[in-house]
Amino acid sequence: MKIKNEENDILIIWDKNEVIPEKLKKDNFFYVYWNGYEEKFQQKHCFILTKVKKNEFLYRKKYLNWIQSLNHIKNKNIELIDYFKIKKDFSFWSMSLLNEKCNFIKSPVINDSIKLIALEELIKEIHIKKGYSLFSK
Repeated sequence: MKIKNEENDILIIWDKNEVIPEKLKKDNFFYVYWNGYEEKFQQKHCFILTKVKKNEFLYRKKYLNWIQSLNHIKNKNIELIDYFKIKKDFSFWSMSLLNEKCNFIKSPVINDSIKLIALEELIKEIHIKKGYSLFSK
């Protein structure tokens, strides 16, 4: 289903495991739930995990491409993979959890990284100009 919003809507990212209090519910807010999963469509509400699940192969590909691109980031004209070289033919970067692409139990940041990629796409899709995050930590 197509996500709709108004031109002046404000993006609210909600990562708490509780229901949004009534005092925070406004007509000009577009809510993105960072946690939780809901198949049922609600106007001006998006569960980021639902978006990821519906396009899981696309987001996996985008994540893997992003990780691959990190190898070529340069610091002082040295690529990341070379920056962490321990031996002539071995880089510590290849052993990092991020580059290793471990499952989310070993490296929970992978899940958040994929959610961020989906959030970036959502923001482009709905043309939000202003946003706030309400994180529990």
